Amino acid sequence: MPSNFHARVHLTSPQTSASSAPAGGCTNCQQGMTLIELMVAMTLGMLVLGVVAVIFSGTSGNRAGLERGGRLAENAAYSVEVLSDEIRMAGFLSSVRAIATRCFSPPDSFRPRSPTIVA
Repeated sequence: MPSNFHARVHLTSPQTSASSAPAGGCTNCQQGMTLIELMVAMTLGMLVLGVVAVIFSGTSGNRAGLERGGRLAENAAYSVEVLSDEIRMAGFLSSVRAIATRCFSPPDSFRPRSPTIVA
């Protein structure tokens, strides 16, 4: 291997046209990205991805909290409805029982006869 051999990372296709060479006539110019540039780009990409992940997790936590609050409000409304129905009907069965007792009980003047023994 020659001593002046340089390894380059080629991410773009090599340009073979003579018109695409710089005006200075440099034919051995860099084509593509170096390893350092690639590592910096990957680091920046990971940083952006981390920020997006943090924002997503925060949004998911807020959504779960709102959902719990909605369920709590729904349960509270249901319990208030059930309690109001029960309070409204609180004396209903006792009044029905009193009416039934008055209608179907014998009058006060009614006295059962004592059994008589017939010999």
